[in-house]
Amino acid sequence: MKHAKFSILLTFLVIQNSFSQITADNGQPRQSYIGASIGTALPIGAYADKNIYNTGAGFATMGLRFEGSIAKILQRYWGLALNYKNQTNNVDEQAFATQYAQKYGGNNWNVHCSPWKINAFLIGSYNAFPIGETKLVSLEMKLLFGMVRALTPQTELNGYWLNGLNTAQQNLSIADAFAFSGGLGLRFEVSKTMFFILQTDYFGANPKFNLQSVFPNPLGAPYSLNTSSQNISTLSFSLCFAYRIN
Repeated sequence: MKHAKFSILLTFLVIQNSFSQITADNGQPRQSYIGASIGTALPIGAYADKNIYNTGAGFATMGLRFEGSIAKILQRYWGLALNYKNQTNNVDEQAFATQYAQKYGGNNWNVHCSPWKINAFLIGSYNAFPIGETKLVSLEMKLLFGMVRALTPQTELNGYWLNGLNTAQQNLSIADAFAFSGGLGLRFEVSKTMFFILQTDYFGANPKFNLQSVFPNPLGAPYSLNTSSQNISTLSFSLCFAYRIN
């Protein structure tokens, strides 16, 4: 997974640098904007894995993402972007219950989980290249780095095991980590001040959580404390509504 992330990052840098070498015309530079977007967040890799024997399995399902962004052109087609991401991904409770029963035994396990919650603040490079003679459509590219604050699900399981009703739970945990995002978008100008952007991006982070789990007494120790890394990777598809600020 680390090699895959490096390959994605390297490819994006090469593409971004290639576009930056395009000879500029005498038209107006692409203007800066402030925007808000909403879209889906598709978990990939370990974050989407549903194998309980994989300690990094996140059991995450398709989620919802809200974003706020400011993009400022500094020199012709290049500038800086600030970005805030708020994302939630629910847990596949049915898959988790099935896997839990297979690993620990028992039956009729009911699972209740709060969602994964992600908040990220990112800053980085922003490029906008006009397409066609009218310049009403532009290709946007962003490569951002920053910090993420992630919250694990609060999980509770209830089921019959060893002739009794038992409860197991894992408490919510919070962790901060480095994060990065690479994105592409098509911007369509609606008026002199308004436009919308169809965009997609890859988001990655690997926070380490201090987890507290409480088990049924027959399992031995009533609780455990451990540190676990969770690889969080998502592909997002969103629609941004933007207002020109220059």
